[in-house]
Amino acid sequence: METKNNKALLETIRRKLGFHSASYVDPVGLAGGLALWWKTEMDIDIETSTKNIVHTIISDKSNSSVWAASFIYGSPNREGRDQVWEDLKGIGRTEILPWLCIGDFNEILSSEDKMGGNIPNPARFTSFHGMLSACGLVDLGFKGPKFTWRNNRRDGDLIMERIDMAFANAKWRELHNQAMVIVDAAIGSDHNPLILNTSFPLQKVGKPFRFESF
Repeated sequence: METKNNKALLETIRRKLGFHSASYVDPVGLAGGLALWWKTEMDIDIETSTKNIVHTIISDKSNSSVWAASFIYGSPNREGRDQVWEDLKGIGRTEILPWLCIGDFNEILSSEDKMGGNIPNPARFTSFHGMLSACGLVDLGFKGPKFTWRNNRRDGDLIMERIDMAFANAKWRELHNQAMVIVDAAIGSDHNPLILNTSFPLQKVGKPFRFESF
C-alpha cells in the first residue's frame, strides 16, 4: 500500500521492527510512496522500482529457492491502471522464474468484489483480466474478510471492495504448494493488510487455461 511518508520516518519504523534491509519509492506530495523491507533470511535484488511496481528477485536462504516477486500499488485512475497492466505484461514476457504479484491493485476482479455504490461496468475490469491471462497469473485466494478496502462512510454511502490481492504463475504455485493468503484486520487504515504464508496446508487453485496450437 502507499505509505504517504518519507524515507526518514519509515527508516525509524523499520529499525524498531527489526528489518535488516529496505528499498523505497518516495511519495509525490501527499500521495504514493512505497516501502519494501526484508530480513536476513532473504536476499532481494531490486530489478525495477517505480511508483506503481517494485519488481524483485528473491533468494530464500532457508531452502535455496529463487523466485520473482512484484509488489504492486495500482494507480487510482483508469489510464494509470492500464499502464500498470502493460508494465506487468512486459515483465511477464521476459520473466522465467516462479513469479508472485501481490499488493493493492486498485481494481476489482468482478462485480461480486464490490459492495455499495454504483454497480460496476464489466468493461472496468476487462483489461485487468486480460493482463492476468497474458501473464499466466491466477488468484491465490484468501482466508479472512472478503473486502480489503472501505471508504469509511456511513449507512448508504459505505463502499467496500476487494482490491488487495495476490496472484502467481504456475511455477510459483508449484514451488509454494502450501501457500495461503490471509486478510488481517484493518487497524489505523482503510485497507486490510495481506499476510502471505508459504507453509499453510494446500488450498486448491486453478491454473491458467491456454489453447495449445498443434
